[in-house]
Amino acid sequence: MALIDKLRFHNILTRGGIPEAPSIEFADALQDTFDEQIAPLAPMSDVERAVLQLRTDLEKAVARIAKDAAEREARQSRQFLTGIAIVLAALVLASGLIIAFT
Repeated sequence: MALIDKLRFHNILTRGGIPEAPSIEFADALQDTFDEQIAPLAPMSDVERAVLQLRTDLEKAVARIAKDAAEREARQSRQFLTGIAIVLAALVLASGLIIAFT
């Protein structure tokens, strides 16, 4: 992957008064330096694959969190309704006892 346009860079150098041979060598050296610096970087396809995997993992985590939250909410609702049923049963029992002893 070329990061610089060597011909354009060479033309700029020669217009600036640098002789032809040194300007070509300088453009080549600069390109080689850039190539050496970017060689260890991951190719874009690897980065895209990693981003896709990260997105998939994130979507799974969000789905798992949403499922856990829904289960927790359902459990809390059942506990609340059980509490209400117990209170109502106690009221019915208390009412029955009051009626029976009056």
